[in-house]
Amino acid sequence: MANDKKVKDLMIPLEDYPHIPHWFTLRQAMAIIRKPPSSVKALRAPGMLVFDDKYQLMGILTIRDIITGLEPRVLQETNLIDPI
Repeated sequence: MANDKKVKDLMIPLEDYPHIPHWFTLRQAMAIIRKPPSSVKALRAPGMLVFDDKYQLMGILTIRDIITGLEPRVLQETNLIDPI
């Protein structure tokens, strides 16, 4: 039954989530995010986990973040984001 499902049944395990160190370049991040996922659940991952040198989670990097970093005008000119 749907009410019997637990969060752990739906979550993406950290080891399946795409992840990178904070010092990667945007080019390296794009190469990782374009790789096929290691599990079916990882297909749902909206981005990549970013870790520091001590493997502490710093944040999440999305494809949108990468595009904005590479060419900030792309998203603004196409009205995909609100101008700042």
